[in-house]
Amino acid sequence: MLITGENIVIRPFSKPDLQDYYELMSSEEVFEYELSYALNFEQTTQELAIIMENYRREKPTTLTLGVEHRIFHKIIGYFTITYSDPAQTVAMIGFAFHPAFWRKGLAYQTIEAFVNYFFAQQGIRVFCSTMGNNERTIKLMEKLGFRREGTLRQSLWAKNRLCDEAFFGIMREEWNNTKP
Repeated sequence: MLITGENIVIRPFSKPDLQDYYELMSSEEVFEYELSYALNFEQTTQELAIIMENYRREKPTTLTLGVEHRIFHKIIGYFTITYSDPAQTVAMIGFAFHPAFWRKGLAYQTIEAFVNYFFAQQGIRVFCSTMGNNERTIKLMEKLGFRREGTLRQSLWAKNRLCDEAFFGIMREEWNNTKP
């Protein structure tokens, strides 16, 4: 799978991406709204090997892809797709970007490129969840036209505390109606 946006390319990871991936995964800032903690180099190496091994499956239910900056030719983030149904028409997405690339419109471009691609491939619905206090992601999803579908109060145990989980989703018809 290769999906392009104005300044990004969503693509499978490869071994040469390890250092860029480590820079991302070792950042405490990246993990502020994640359930887990930043990774060390060994953990990052193991995780990347598992991600790449998953590409060999015929029809994986979860894909974690790299987000490469088209100008810098550097992995600046990851994008995860988890399919909810065997026909792969419903997808849950997740993403993270290196802090040096925050507030540059790259997460917007990444999600927009994926949703355009997914709905062109007969996808029906895309959704995501985030911690209820993650204002940056909440604003981003709303800007993209995703609807807030609900909040599960105190449903996530993360970093030694219970957190709310906010859900956002968009249907193909809604997406098509938001584009000129």
